[in-house]
Amino acid sequence: MKEIIIKKVKLITDGGVDLSYISLLQENETSFTDKFEVESSKHPHPDLVNAIKALKPYVMKIVGLDIGQTVEEANLTTKEKASFKGLGKAMQRIKSKGEENVKVTGIALSGDADNLNVIITSVLTTTKGFKIAINTPKCNLSSDVYGFEPAFRDDVDLVVEEARMFLLEDKKAQLSLEFNSEEEEKEAEEKVEKLVEA
Repeated sequence: MKEIIIKKVKLITDGGVDLSYISLLQENETSFTDKFEVESSKHPHPDLVNAIKALKPYVMKIVGLDIGQTVEEANLTTKEKASFKGLGKAMQRIKSKGEENVKVTGIALSGDADNLNVIITSVLTTTKGFKIAINTPKCNLSSDVYGFEPAFRDDVDLVVEEARMFLLEDKKAQLSLEFNSEEEEKEAEEKVEKLVEA
């Protein structure tokens, strides 16, 4: 019986995926462990990209970039909190702008299914265009440190499953369209031209 354990998933800047995984093979009473590093230039399926992007709120909260959470943790007086509530829309715009500057690039995993740890890797683009690597600390998904570990675990599991499908089932991005006839292809081209002109 062969088992694949994903250890790292990272999106490559110009397209492609960098994966690390362990292959466990059990034959009779003997087990074999092989470690693999795969850098594929094939573009990942949007499901994998979106699963990785969905981890952004966790990065924002864990590293303290979530302004709303930061305000809550600042132990403000009742009067100060009331002042911030009046700034709700402005705070939301500031939070949204901050989130635009963070790009999640991948995850690194350690431990096992019962005691899984994850580090989310990301990049913050400063107002001057400089890029800063921002990695979360190692987060134990079996703990209750942040209060959102069950949902966090589900989202990490989705990334792992999508990475597994990329690796084993060749689930990649579809970079070209296939048509049943030349007529269908011509119709599609005309629709694209109309959209471009609009």
